[in-house]
Amino acid sequence: MRILVADDHEVIRRGVRALLAAGRDCEICGEAVDGQDAVEKAHQLHPDLVIMDVSMPNLNGLEATRMIRRSLPGTQILILTQHDSQEMMRQALNAGARGFVVKSSVAHDLLNAVEAAQRGESFFDSAVIPQASSSGPADAEAELKLVRAELEVRVSRRTAELRAAEASLRVLSGRLMQLQDEERRRISRELHDSSGQALAALSMCLSMVEREREKLSERAGRNLSDSTRLVRELSQELRTISHLLHPPLLDEAGLESALRWFVEGFAQRSGINVDLELAPELGRLSEEMEIAIFRVVQESLANVHRHSGSKTAQVRVGRDVQKVTLEIRDQGHGLSANGNAEAPGPAVPGVGIQGMRERVRQLGGHFEIQSSEGATVVTAAIPLLAAETATAGKAAQAST
Repeated sequence: MRILVADDHEVIRRGVRALLAAGRDCEICGEAVDGQDAVEKAHQLHPDLVIMDVSMPNLNGLEATRMIRRSLPGTQILILTQHDSQEMMRQALNAGARGFVVKSSVAHDLLNAVEAAQRGESFFDSAVIPQASSSGPADAEAELKLVRAELEVRVSRRTAELRAAEASLRVLSGRLMQLQDEERRRISRELHDSSGQALAALSMCLSMVEREREKLSERAGRNLSDSTRLVRELSQELRTISHLLHPPLLDEAGLESALRWFVEGFAQRSGINVDLELAPELGRLSEEMEIAIFRVVQESLANVHRHSGSKTAQVRVGRDVQKVTLEIRDQGHGLSANGNAEAPGPAVPGVGIQGMRERVRQLGGHFEIQSSEGATVVTAAIPLLAAETATAGKAAQAST
């Protein structure tokens, strides 16, 4: 079987070569350093199998998989990735992949996946298969017309200054949130590109030592097993931190997949049963809107876990030709007086309720929290941009 390896990290490609060297009838016919390179090499080499990473520059692995499968239906694709979510596996299958292996399991599963491909069978990693409004100054009672006129001029001037200051503050607030999101994305990528890849390479090295286990003493063998387990656990923790900082699904597959991944993971970590309902016509939105909606859902569910005591929650995302609507509801004991969502004060980007409100307001939307003794409901409505409105209108016409 002729195999093309596509990964933007040389250490991973080297590790895959070493692991496949032990396989039967396996020939590495080429290597690609990104998704676009993988598509070009596939057309040049016509491999039987492409081992494809997902998060790569120029063109991500999912899009590269779709392009290769369309033009080379005889070439099978095996996804080899850091992402261990079921949603990412579903996206890979939709793109046309035949198998899915998580890099933390590569030492044990890669050869099995390749052998399954040789037999024309699918292979899926067992780690992924289910288990305040402001008011203007009060009018002063003027005794003289001249004084009143002067006061009105001063009020008008002061109001204009306040509006200008509010507009400047809103621009600054938006920029701060943008920088925060960019920094989260950068740190997430750094964790994936440096520590994550180093751990994956370390796991491969340990697997090579594992093959020589019979030459080790009993104590050394136990230490090797402990080291392998610790590397696997650390890799999982690092991946979770990286993805919560900025889920790669948000960039590569869109809001729907990112929300499904996050809700699944949140339910597993918190024990809270979350019902997620997404409008069939939701589709892709602008980058700013997708990030804002994801962060509002993320913060709202974190508040449910920390404060409400509810064992269930519901998330609804709807879309019509004019706006996107969001509702997060729980059945807990509501907000305390100190946590009143309508408490006055300036919005602080990225901090709790005020940060959610500011994100929605930056997009021209409306944000509201209704809290009672038995429930809390977070709602938001965000108007669609002109281009998105046109797309939604065409989708609505097509459905009728």
